[in-house]
Amino acid sequence: MIGYNCKYAPVEILAGFGEKYQLINNEVQNFDYASSKLHPNMCSHAKAMLEEIHTEKYSELLFMNCCDSSRRIFDSSKDENIHFSYCIDLPFCNNYCAVEKFKDDIINFINAYEKHREKSFDKALFLSAFKEKQELPKGKFIAILGARSSKTLIDVAANCFNDTEILDLTCANNREVNPIDAQPDETLESIMLKYAKALMAQTPCMRMQDIKAREALLESENCVGIIYSTIK
Repeated sequence: MIGYNCKYAPVEILAGFGEKYQLINNEVQNFDYASSKLHPNMCSHAKAMLEEIHTEKYSELLFMNCCDSSRRIFDSSKDENIHFSYCIDLPFCNNYCAVEKFKDDIINFINAYEKHREKSFDKALFLSAFKEKQELPKGKFIAILGARSSKTLIDVAANCFNDTEILDLTCANNREVNPIDAQPDETLESIMLKYAKALMAQTPCMRMQDIKAREALLESENCVGIIYSTIK
């Protein structure tokens, strides 16, 4: 199993190699191991990620360098029983230069993973991995914003507002990458440029500079409340 940390991680690439992947976002009972490896000021989510990685649930890691904590966990994971790990810088905007750079980084990742797996990237398999984007709630909803949410937070919100849908807009459970209009016989560069654009077209996370898409969603008459999630 390959663990990833961010909704902008290009996990469909892994599908193009026939691999399975999972978001590292579980709650843990304690931080005993992480506390011995990390600075006390590291956030609880970073510690939870390292605890989960330490269980040897994942043999490989794909990380986006979206914050200092993520980078520190990626570095610390090198002490774990991980066979392959790769980190990509997260663009904080979706202008031409940022998307081009992201496209190049994704291609570099493909090349590195081909070398690691000793097999070629399957463009047809990659293109078949996309799921149709989920429709927004048609009725009233409460939006969860900010840093990563947890199952506990979602459950508490659902119980408190059981007649209103809870929409998680944090970076934990808000991965919606539209299928791209591409064919397997296109060049890899052409396909990956479309893919980079699709990744960056998701509802912006708290790291993004351009938040117009998120603002438009919150201005909807169906949005009746906001819960802002923070991490200590």
